[in-house]
Amino acid sequence: EYEERFKSDDKYAAMYAHALSLPSHDFDYNEKAVEASDTSARMYHKQNNNYKYFVALVNKFDALMGCGKIYDAFSTAMTVFRLNEEKYFVHIDDILQICYANLIQTTGRIMEALSYYEKGIAIAKRIHKWDYIYGSIWRELAIARFGDGSCLRRLDSYIALASEADYKYLVSLGACFYLLSVYLLNIDV
Repeated sequence: EYEERFKSDDKYAAMYAHALSLPSHDFDYNEKAVEASDTSARMYHKQNNNYKYFVALVNKFDALMGCGKIYDAFSTAMTVFRLNEEKYFVHIDDILQICYANLIQTTGRIMEALSYYEKGIAIAKRIHKWDYIYGSIWRELAIARFGDGSCLRRLDSYIALASEADYKYLVSLGACFYLLSVYLLNIDV
């Protein structure tokens, strides 16, 4: 009953699609996340809600990366960079820089990724705790790829920070990246 109600009104339908995209991505249902993000992006664009349109596009390219559709992810990311230059939103800038760094890191361009992490994390530290922790956790994975074991201590601190804030997804992400970093660093546990 509520689903039909949400889908019948464009404003609520966009919110419903956006809300559906987030857990889909978090639980690694990235094809569904791409579809839901694309739907919400089109609807927010139609409603001239630029901020939510940009957020939906960032979510879309992040999910495209999760699907392994790297070219499409880069293409969508470039669109968001261009749009955010025209109508700037600071929160879009922080999460865009961080998610773009994640995308670059997946292609092995670690130094370039670190540059984007620094930009995004610096903004997020001032305005958005969740993004700050998220970006910091991903950055530490990039540092582990360089063989720097100090990332483990910092990952511990970001996991603790996420736990204090009750950001369960980030606690899980941090724990997974901690284990991956141990593997990358070839450390016996």
